[in-house]
Amino acid sequence: MKTTKKRLAKIEKNEELQSQGHTLDADQLRSLSQKAILVEFVKELEDLQKQLEEVEIEEEKNLKKLQKKQAGEEAKRIQQVKV
Repeated sequence: MKTTKKRLAKIEKNEELQSQGHTLDADQLRSLSQKAILVEFVKELEDLQKQLEEVEIEEEKNLKKLQKKQAGEEAKRIQQVKV
């Protein structure tokens, strides 16, 4: 994603140069035509990253619940052995 954001920044710089009257070469002009695609790609990547973060948070919660449950069960077993 970092590389794509760098490409996007370069395209935006080229847009600024063009708006200031500078002449762009063929590669720079071609890159301008790819801006919409890159913007959408970055958005999709950011959405996926957010989803992954949400899954990680949910997994952490589930792990804590499981550890708490196991600790409780272990405590019960210890109590039963003492009795």
